[in-house]
Amino acid sequence: MSRREIAADSATRRTLGDSFLRIVRTYTSRFPIDKGKFRLMTFAMNTVSDLPPPVTVKTKDGCPMWADLRSGMHTFVYFLGDYEPAISDIVRTLVDPGSCCIDAGANFGWY
Repeated sequence: MSRREIAADSATRRTLGDSFLRIVRTYTSRFPIDKGKFRLMTFAMNTVSDLPPPVTVKTKDGCPMWADLRSGMHTFVYFLGDYEPAISDIVRTLVDPGSCCIDAGANFGWY
């Protein structure tokens, strides 16, 4: 196999992997029944060998969040469209729209 064929095969695999992840994300973020979503997310992550670069995804409440599937931390945001739902509910209750607040925490959260 020539270098050109290997490069084309790699690009095709990456494109198919990206498309597969987007299809799984569409299902897991929009389908109302939760049963089986975690298993499907895990299957998708284990199936795709070349994960895409970081992308911006919208959460269920419309907030844009940056998701890097290569880090392992952002999988739930990417596939489910939700980031710490219990904390998010509390923040929505306590913080009025247009207010300023600080998310003092680790390296991932509401920025």
